[in-house]
Amino acid sequence: MKTSKYQTESQKRLWSVFAILLMLVGFVYVLYKVKDSFEIINANKITIEKQKNAADSLDKIIANKKKTLDDIAKINSSKQSNSKELIQDKLIADKSLENAAINLNEKNSKSKVYIQVNSKLLLDEAKSLKLIEIINSNDFQASGYDLEEGRADNSIRYFHEEDKPKAEMLRNLLNDKTPYRLVLKQVKGFENKVKVGQLEIWIK
Repeated sequence: MKTSKYQTESQKRLWSVFAILLMLVGFVYVLYKVKDSFEIINANKITIEKQKNAADSLDKIIANKKKTLDDIAKINSSKQSNSKELIQDKLIADKSLENAAINLNEKNSKSKVYIQVNSKLLLDEAKSLKLIEIINSNDFQASGYDLEEGRADNSIRYFHEEDKPKAEMLRNLLNDKTPYRLVLKQVKGFENKVKVGQLEIWIK
């Protein structure tokens, strides 16, 4: 009976020890799992933080690139605007130079002179006086005679107000070098048909 009782007690103690061991193993396993979970959580936190930092860096890069593109667009827009202004200024300058050249050529060019005589006798007289040579020796250009019977009036005719000084020069020249006494006469209404610089001598 004592032996049976001793065995029963031993078995109880053995089971108690075994149960304690199982509890220890379970507790260790739980600790291991908790530790593993904490490591996973920390790793996830680090990953999330890295992803957040990467996203922030990407946002900054995108913002910088956008700013750079905006700056380039502004520069290009400014260049285009400046180019248009430069082109317009150049066109205006070229036009001014062209007008100045035209005015200078008109100013420096010889006035074209047409000679109208009232009769064949006056025509021969003008030729003998070498009227064309006298005219061409100065700031004028004459090339021939036209016979206009009954229409001449001993005048020098001009058609544009700016030709009046030249007409006066021609009158003074001919009054000095020839027997003719010519007066100035402005003929209006032909400004669109007669070029600037054209003069006419009418001798009777």
